[in-house]
Formats: sequence, structure tokens, C-alpha cells
Amino acid sequence: MTGADGTDGGTDVAPEPDDPWTELLADTEEIATEYREAGWEAVAVRPTDVTAVNREERAWLTVFATDAEYEPVASVVDRDEATFEGADVYRRQVKETTYVLAVELDAATETAVVVPLSYDLAEGRGVLESALEAGELTVRVRPPSIDDGWVSFAHDEPSLFVADDAFER
Repeated sequence: MTGADGTDGGTDVAPEPDDPWTELLADTEEIATEYREAGWEAVAVRPTDVTAVNREERAWLTVFATDAEYEPVASVVDRDEATFEGADVYRRQVKETTYVLAVELDAATETAVVVPLSYDLAEGRGVLESALEAGELTVRVRPPSIDDGWVSFAHDEPSLFVADDAFER
């Protein structure tokens, strides 16, 4: 940084680290593009909000998306031949927030739905503990305009969504 007198003031300021959510959204687009370049149909979701829900022995994460974002997801999931039976899950912990990128895969039709989400450990703890106990975590994608419509992706390894030491804090 240059001082008012034109000399180096010696106060170099380190740039702010990139926002993890912004990085996650960029990764979402990058991974969707990689699938498209490999010949797959890929839908990238850009969530408006994520909430953790724990009701009557069921736990899930709801990823809210605008109607325009939700429609392509519903379209590929609702196909008769669709069977999203696999997923790649990437996770990053930044302080008390966990950032997850779930790539929902239908290998038979070569379709991928790339779903970024995040949760605060304190707010998501009950949901994640329930999911770990049940051996399944569901990720729902839905628009806020519809109360009873969504698409769901079930994960039989909920531990992929949780840092190993998450509950030791």
C-alpha cells in the first residue's frame, strides 16, 4: 500500500479469503460442466436456503430453490426411467459450518443433479444425529412456493455429510 507521501506505508493488507458458499456454488457449476462435457445431462441447483428438519424419527435437509431452479430438477427426477441410486458427496468444514456438495447420480440415464448445501453444526446436530442413528439422510429439493411438493435423494451413508469430529466440539 502506498502512503500519502508516495512511499510504501508498510501496511500490506491480506486479501479476504473467498466466501466458502461462493466457492461451493462455483464448484457446483464446475462439476455440472464436467458431467456435461462427458456427455451426461447435468442440472446444477442454486439454493436460496437450506434447513434441517427432524420429525417423528425422520431427518432430512431441505434445499430450497426458486421455481425456475426447481423445475429442471423435478423434470429429470420424475422421468419414468430415472433411478438416482448413487452419489458423490464432497464436504468441507469451515469453523462451525459444514459445506456439502452432493452429486446425485443416475448412471443408467447418465444424469447428474448437483446439489450444494450447508448447515450450521449447532442447528443441524439433531438432524444429523438422527440420520446417523437411522442409517439414512434424505436431501429434499423444493421451491418455497409449494408446501407438499419436492424431490428427494436418499443417502444410506449419512456420515459422508458429517465431519468425523463434528460432535466432539
